[in-house]
Amino acid sequence: MKTYLLTLSAVAMLSACTECPPARYTQQSPEIDIAIASNDAYCKRDWDALKAMYAPDAKIYHNSSEHSGIDEMISKSQESAQYFSSESITTEDAEMVVTDSTETWVNFWGIWKGVMAANGKEYASPMHFTMRFENGLITEEHGYWDSSSITEDMMAMEMAATDSAATTME
Repeated sequence: MKTYLLTLSAVAMLSACTECPPARYTQQSPEIDIAIASNDAYCKRDWDALKAMYAPDAKIYHNSSEHSGIDEMISKSQESAQYFSSESITTEDAEMVVTDSTETWVNFWGIWKGVMAANGKEYASPMHFTMRFENGLITEEHGYWDSSSITEDMMAMEMAATDSAATTME
């Protein structure tokens, strides 16, 4: 009888919990979907769709300790996109975490690939982004990638063009 009452009490206590706490870690969430969609919008150069995923006062840190806003980020993205005939981002892994202070963050890792229009060369770079979400919008973003090979090639092309122009003037 004691076992029956203890079992009945345990079942009653477990079934009394009507609301379980939200997941603190997951690999599937609407926020992860938004993070991946932001990459797709960037690669498709759909700047309006990209902007709609960010809060108006979002703080964006791309390879920098200084932040910019969404309009400045889009302007810089438009400027750099003109150098590439195509771009793609493959998401390798993504996760969402809810911190002890209830902030929602999405972390993802991927590979950016782009084909430079001027030389037809394909570039690939690992990348990492961390985004904080509030009310379904990105409010803070930190993005890191290595663009040194692209910078080196662009500088070499610029120097070659300068040398060619100087030779032509002689």
